[in-house]
Amino acid sequence: FGANSGFVALHASYVSGEVDYVIIPERKEDLNEVLKYIEKRLKKNGHALIVVAEGALAHLIPEAEKDKTLRKVAFEKLVEIFKEYFANFQNGDHQVFTLEPRYQIRGTEPNSFDIDLCKMTGKLMVEAGLAGYTNCMVSYWCGHYVLVPIPLAVERIKLVNTDGYYYESMIAKYSLT
Repeated sequence: FGANSGFVALHASYVSGEVDYVIIPERKEDLNEVLKYIEKRLKKNGHALIVVAEGALAHLIPEAEKDKTLRKVAFEKLVEIFKEYFANFQNGDHQVFTLEPRYQIRGTEPNSFDIDLCKMTGKLMVEAGLAGYTNCMVSYWCGHYVLVPIPLAVERIKLVNTDGYYYESMIAKYSLT
C-alpha cells in the first residue's frame, strides 16, 4: 500500500481481466499518449476502464499546488482532463465515471489463500510473541512465512520496477493487437 507504490492497482487490474489501462506512480505517464490509447480502446470496444493508483500523475501538478492534498488534486485534475477530452468524442456518447474504492477494498469473500494467510500469520505472531520476539512482523516471503524485523520492513518504500520483467508481463495485456 502507499501513495507512491502501484502494486495494489497493478495486481487488481491484472487479476480482474477487465481493466484497459492502469496508471501507477512509478511510471511518469505522458497523458497525451494515455488519452490516445484510451481513444483507441473506445473505438474498438465502445468503453474503457482505467485504474489510476493513488499518487499517479502527481508529476502533472504544478509545484505551487503540491501540498498535503496532492493526491486529491491530481485525481480531480485527471477527471477534469478526461471529461474535457471525451466530451465530444464520438458525438459525446461517452461519460467519465469515478469510483474511489478506498473503503471497498474487501468487498468480496476471502479466497482460500486469504484464509490460509490470516490463519498462519496470526498463529505465527502469537508463537513469536510467546517466544519473546518483539519489534518484528510475520511475512509471507518466497513461499515461506518468516519473521522480519520492523526496521528492515519499513526502511524503504517498495516500488514497482517499471523496467523489469514483472511490470512488463503485467502490462503486456494492454496491447491493441
